[in-house]
Amino acid sequence: MKARSVALFAFAVAGLNSIAGAAPPRILHQTDNATIVRLGADGSRVLWLEVGSEESKKELFSFDLANGRQENVDGGKRPFGPSVSQGWVLFGAGNLATKTDVVLHDLQRAKTWRLEKKIPWIVEPSLQLVGGRLRAVWETAKDIDGHELKVLLFEGDSSGKGETRVVAEGPILLKDQIPVELHGNVRNEYPEIDGDTLAFQNDEFGSPNIYALSVVAGGASRLSPSSGVQERPHVRGQFVAWEESEKGFAVSESSDVYLHDLQSSETKRINAKPGFHYQVRVHDRFVVYGAKRADAPNTPSVRIYDLQKGQELNEGKCFPGSILDYAPTEGGLFFAQRLSTGASRLLYASWEQILSGCP
Repeated sequence: MKARSVALFAFAVAGLNSIAGAAPPRILHQTDNATIVRLGADGSRVLWLEVGSEESKKELFSFDLANGRQENVDGGKRPFGPSVSQGWVLFGAGNLATKTDVVLHDLQRAKTWRLEKKIPWIVEPSLQLVGGRLRAVWETAKDIDGHELKVLLFEGDSSGKGETRVVAEGPILLKDQIPVELHGNVRNEYPEIDGDTLAFQNDEFGSPNIYALSVVAGGASRLSPSSGVQERPHVRGQFVAWEESEKGFAVSESSDVYLHDLQSSETKRINAKPGFHYQVRVHDRFVVYGAKRADAPNTPSVRIYDLQKGQELNEGKCFPGSILDYAPTEGGLFFAQRLSTGASRLLYASWEQILSGCP
C-alpha cells in the first residue's frame, strides 16, 4: 500500500470510535487505478477486493481496526466474495465460473484450508464463528450449467478442522411431486447463515423463492410464496430479506426489497420508492441495500431501512457518488465509492452519522 493510503488508514482508525454525530464519512483507503468491488467486515476488521486495470489483477486485503495491521490475503488464485467473522475469512479463489476453490483462512495464524476444490460454479460463501464453532456455507454444482446445484455446510472448530455435508439439494417441499430424474434440475443457491438459520433460494415451484431451514433441526419452509423471482437472501436474527423482481436481477429493470419476520411470519416491502434494488444486508436494526432510482437511474447508490423507525432513512450527504458495495457492522457501515477519475475509496460512517444525515 502507498504511504498516502497508510496514513489515511491510521488517521481513520484513530477516529472510528470518537466521530461526532454530524461528521462526514471517514475515508479509510483510496486507490489510484484499481476498483474496490467487494467488501466484508465484522466490526473489528474490514476486507476488500481490488480489481486492477488488468482483469487478471485481483487482490484481497484485510485491515485490523484495533492494531492498524494490513495484509494481503493470498488464496493462491484470484479471490472473490469475502465473508469474515472474528479473524476467519471464507472466500472463493479461481475462475468465477470454473475450477473455483472454497478457501478458509485464519488471519491470526496466516493458515489456509481448501474446503472444496475446482467447483464448476460461482461460489457465494457465508461464514460465522460462534462460541468457538465455525459454520460456513456455499453453493456447488455438477457442471457449469448448474446441474445438481446444492448448498454445502462446513462445521468445525477453531483449529480449522471439521466436516462438510449437504444441507439443501434438489426439491425441498416437492420431492414426491417432481420425478426423481428431474431432481438435479432444481437449483439451491445463494446461501446465507446466521446462528442455526440458513436462508437460500430454490426454484422447485418454477421460479426462485426464498427458503429458510434450521441446520440443527432441519425442516425447511418457503417464506413468502410468490410468482415473482425472489433472489439473494440475507439473514440476521429473526429477519430474512431479499430482492424480488418480475424476471430476475440480471434482466429486470425494476425490483423491490422484502423483509420477512421469522417470528411473526410477516413479510413487507421496505424500499420507499420504485426503482432497481439489489444486494440486501441485514444487521441489527438496519437493512442496507443498493438502488438505482429515477433521480439517478444509472448511478448505483445505497439505501438504509431503519427497523426501529419502520421507514427508509434520508441519508443526505452520507453516500455521494457511485457506491459499489457495502458492509454493515455493529458500529456503522463500510462502503466502497467509485470516483469519476476511475479511482476508488473505502469509507466508513457510524450509525449515529447516518441517522443524522451526515450534514
